[in-house]
Order: sequence, then C-alpha cells, then structure tokens
Amino acid sequence: MAVDKIANPLATGLPGIGGSAPAGTKGPSFLDALDRAVQSTYDAQKSAEAFSAAVAQGQDVPMHQVVQAVAQAEITLQTMVSVRDRAVEAYQQILQMQI
Repeated sequence: MAVDKIANPLATGLPGIGGSAPAGTKGPSFLDALDRAVQSTYDAQKSAEAFSAAVAQGQDVPMHQVVQAVAQAEITLQTMVSVRDRAVEAYQQILQMQI
C-alpha cells in the first residue's frame, strides 16, 4: 500500500504552516520536523516488514537483524502515537480555554 503525502492548498500561505519558516527564524519548521518523524516511522515499518517477509520466505537473514528491525519499528510507532496523543491533548486544552 503506497502512502502519498497529503497537501493542504489552504495552508500554504499561512505563517508557520507549509514548507518554509517565517522570516528571521532559523532551522526547520515544525511541519518539516513532523514530516521527517512520520517518514522515519514509515521507513522503520517497511524495513521490519521486509525483514519479516525475508524470514518467512526462508531467506538466510540473521535473526538479530530481524529482531532489531521489528523492535525499532515498534519504538518509532509508539513514539509517534505518544506525540499524536499529546498533540490531541494540547488541542483539546486549547479548545477549553476561555476567551
């Protein structure tokens, strides 16, 4: 299953959202950091899947590499779920703020 990047054409002109950081700031934007984290999680999952498939097909793959790949995929997925949960929690707190 191919996962394509979802683009939001409405968000490209907003400061802090989109591919570029606001003028005067250094470093990657939050969107860039989030994109790299999601891509890293996806890559770890694909690597673990490839190692598991190779073992299932009877290829000579060292078992410690399979275990490491699966463990890395599990850790990155748990981290992304934790980040998502914290982001949802923060969003809910913002919604509950009195204006």
